[in-house]
Amino acid sequence: MASIIRIKRSSGILAPSSLKTAELAYAYGTGTQGNAGDRLFIGTGDNGAGGATAITVIGGSYFTDMMDHVKGTLTASSAILVDSDKKIDQLLSGDIVIDGATNKISGLADPTDSSGVATKRYVDNLNQLQGILFTGDSGSDSVNLADSGLNFQGQAGEIHTKITNNNLLISLDSSGVVAGTYGSTTAVPIITVDDFGRIDSVGTAPASVTLNISADSGLADSVNLLSDVFNFSGQPNNIITKVTDSGINIRLDSARPGPHLTVKGSVYPDLYTFGGGSTNPEISIDDFGIVKTARSTNILARLTIKDSSVPSASHNLFTTQNDLIVKGGPGVKVTMTGPTHSTPGVADYTPGAFEIAVDSGGTVVAEIVQADSGTYGSLKADSARFNAIYSRTGNSITIAPNTDSGGDIVLGTRYGYGLAQGNHKLDLNNVGIKQGSVNPETVGGVSFGGWGNPFGTMNLWYDLRFRGGQSHIDILNNADSALTITARTPDPGSTQVADMMRFNTADSQIHVEVDQRMPKDKFIYFGDSPAHALIGKESIDNWMILSNNGTGISLTSSNIWLNSTANAGFKQISVMGDIKPRYSPGELFDIGDSLGLVPATNYYTFRDGYFSGTLHANNIQTTSGGLSADSAKFDKLSSKSGHGIDVVDSVIFYNNENLVFGNGYTWNGNPVPGRTTMRHDTTDHYFEFFADSHTTEAEFAAKGITLIAYDPAYDFRSGFGGLSGVGTISLDGNVVPALGRGNSLYNQGYRRDLGASTARFGTVYAGHFNRPQVVDSAVYGSQTAIPVLTINTSGLIDSVGTVPLATTLNIGADAGTGDVALLDSSIQVAGGFNVNTRVEDNVVTVHLDSDVLGLTSLTVDNVKIDGNTISSTDSSNQLFIDPFPVGDSGDLVVRGNLIVQGTETVVNSSVVSLNDKNLVLADSAANSSVADGAGITVGGAQYSGTKPKFIFDAATDRWDPNLPLDIPFASLDSAVFLNGVALREVVEDHLNNFFGVDSNAALTLTYDDVQNSMTWKAINATKSQVGVSSFDSANFSVTAGHVAVTVLDGGTY
Repeated sequence: MASIIRIKRSSGILAPSSLKTAELAYAYGTGTQGNAGDRLFIGTGDNGAGGATAITVIGGSYFTDMMDHVKGTLTASSAILVDSDKKIDQLLSGDIVIDGATNKISGLADPTDSSGVATKRYVDNLNQLQGILFTGDSGSDSVNLADSGLNFQGQAGEIHTKITNNNLLISLDSSGVVAGTYGSTTAVPIITVDDFGRIDSVGTAPASVTLNISADSGLADSVNLLSDVFNFSGQPNNIITKVTDSGINIRLDSARPGPHLTVKGSVYPDLYTFGGGSTNPEISIDDFGIVKTARSTNILARLTIKDSSVPSASHNLFTTQNDLIVKGGPGVKVTMTGPTHSTPGVADYTPGAFEIAVDSGGTVVAEIVQADSGTYGSLKADSARFNAIYSRTGNSITIAPNTDSGGDIVLGTRYGYGLAQGNHKLDLNNVGIKQGSVNPETVGGVSFGGWGNPFGTMNLWYDLRFRGGQSHIDILNNADSALTITARTPDPGSTQVADMMRFNTADSQIHVEVDQRMPKDKFIYFGDSPAHALIGKESIDNWMILSNNGTGISLTSSNIWLNSTANAGFKQISVMGDIKPRYSPGELFDIGDSLGLVPATNYYTFRDGYFSGTLHANNIQTTSGGLSADSAKFDKLSSKSGHGIDVVDSVIFYNNENLVFGNGYTWNGNPVPGRTTMRHDTTDHYFEFFADSHTTEAEFAAKGITLIAYDPAYDFRSGFGGLSGVGTISLDGNVVPALGRGNSLYNQGYRRDLGASTARFGTVYAGHFNRPQVVDSAVYGSQTAIPVLTINTSGLIDSVGTVPLATTLNIGADAGTGDVALLDSSIQVAGGFNVNTRVEDNVVTVHLDSDVLGLTSLTVDNVKIDGNTISSTDSSNQLFIDPFPVGDSGDLVVRGNLIVQGTETVVNSSVVSLNDKNLVLADSAANSSVADGAGITVGGAQYSGTKPKFIFDAATDRWDPNLPLDIPFASLDSAVFLNGVALREVVEDHLNNFFGVDSNAALTLTYDDVQNSMTWKAINATKSQVGVSSFDSANFSVTAGHVAVTVLDGGTY
């Protein structure tokens, strides 16, 4: 049954205000250009909630009505539809009509420029070209285009002409040489060239490509240098050959070391390291200096301990036998910190340290100070109290912290203004400080007084020094005279003389009361480096320097005078930098003063001005003399009437600026500009030379005229050809000769050459082609020489020569060098002591003698035979025994029992056949727990996915497969039983238990074990209950269980 879908619709002329994404709508009101009637819309974009972000017009009768006419017919207010031949009967534009019926275009206006289209009437009114006058190297003629033709005839045996499809082809005649490829890797081309550079004959000669070789044994052989490889092969594990930098290195192979007693990479990656720590390396070397074995041996270190300088009181400790123990005595405590070596295999470099200290319960007794006649000792203690300390007569008292462990000396614990704080005072009125220095314990760690409790006065004889680098002198803030530097008299009473400098922190000022003098080469800096400014005087030229590394220097005043020391011309005011005016609004500044200004004095004008760069000015006036510059730039440069402008070197005119000659004249009573202009045009980057009047002619006349283009390597030059005909014009481009001007001075019959012997053109179109001799006629190329040709783009040979063919092979070895002439000599590779050589199939084999006696072991590649042991020497840990190396067949026969002592036996054959009737797994297991995990596993290390396993589980005492078992359905009642019950019956019982009721309560299943039947029941669906549903016949139809939509209505808007 067909379905009906009604989209959203409107009888108006407006678009819908909103649509869902991909929802359609139609407005079938009368559509015009200005409304949205007769249009089909669709919602595009998605706002995240299903709504469209835009409403797009995709069709409607407004558009289709424009295409309801006959194709190929131009119809008003309709689209242009071409017919099956892609044609339309008419096209109209303005007064122009293109009529397909008459194949005519009417309404065209006469053209006014080169891009206009002309009618036949317009063309018929134009004058037609009647004939052509042409000349050659010799002779001249003319052709009447109305009744004659132009014939192009070549020179027999040299030039051939051919016209095809209105194209003229001028080519060289064939020389008789057969076209083909000459020369190869085995043949050298032999070419004969005539005087004109053309090939008269060509052939080939064989090239020598064979190298003969011989050795101590074997038949002599040869090597084809083009296809063969000259190979030097050694004897495995005995002789090694290597080619490096065109040399052949032949040497004995190094023997491999014996078994290692160390772990690879334990110290350095990929290396075996012997010795270090408590071991020494032990290395065995054979007669050839090759390491055969290497191992590490322990070091037995001895430590000698003494409690006095008497040798008999020493004790010897061995690192592997004895420990060093330090014990404390009464009142003495010993503690130790040091390495623990807690991480296996990781070195612990922590130092072992003993700390010996007085125990909290111990007592230290100092030596007693006896009478004056007795001996005096020292008293050392962490804490001590004395009422008085006196020195011995004539001696000093030293109070110092312990020099071993350090410490502080504290004099008093309280200070301040109150009684409680000031009862610990240090009275130094009668104490003089001995000559020397009073130093703090740490640099910069001691202060004299504090900001809240300062000292009164400090008098110093010499210096007040600061070393900290960022030192300060702090003074009181907001004080008119926070700090004053004053001069005083030298007498002990010392009276003030005068203030030198006063610091005013109230106004943030420094008042200087005396002159300031800076020595030469010392400067006053302003700001931070590197953008600081400075002022000072230098000593080389005694100049005053005012410098600023920042943005500039500002000197501001109503008038600023920069004066030299004398009013003389040789005195200077020098400026190193640019001088630029700072314009005030509406005001421009001058350099110098005009005589016409007030006051009129020539003292305000400069005499001469010298510039090495560029001078920019709107106006330059000179009272006398002139303007001289290597380079000058002017907006306008004019000479006075009756005067000229002399240029000594050069004048530069910028792009699109003109150099104008002439100021106009009168022609037939009418004024005309009459000027000639030169300029560089940036539109097409042409150098333009033109006159602005049709009566003005440009004339170039000189013995030699040179016009230099952008690249000086390519220029335009005319010589003295105007009178003698020997001059040339050299151009990097095509040249077309222009028509002459009658019998004037510049056209007296002389022919102009196109190109020169050293500068030729690519293609030349002319009545005759004549090429001079450029090469000698000869035979080039031989068995020992290769021809070298220079061929131009026309296929002509410009030059020919030969280069020698390399016929010598240089050879070198460990000792001596030599060379071989490949044309008549050969290389012989000779053997030495116990070494043979052999040549076969272009291969030189160098090997040891076949019978080598007296070996205790033999190493072949990575396999070593030592006694009755065969072992592998490389890092792969693999050893192969292959009875048939060219395939996987062959038999390996082991006579006697085969005992495998490894941890894993891998058999890669496709079939394993055993004569044993019983396969025993875990034959050494004493019980089920030991046999746990025994079984069969399918797949090796390269197996992808889950490996199939059939494993014995000791915990459950059963076999556990890890993949499902596929049992035929017919055996469910007869072959497979679970606890004596057929598998089918067990499954049916479990179905009834597990699938009796579904989670949604929409479907119930009842199983009757007696009748072997199942009953399924479903309930009706609701909005909250899953179940059986029905469909509305107005919108849906159901046939044989199939549900079809009959009507979907989008509604109206």
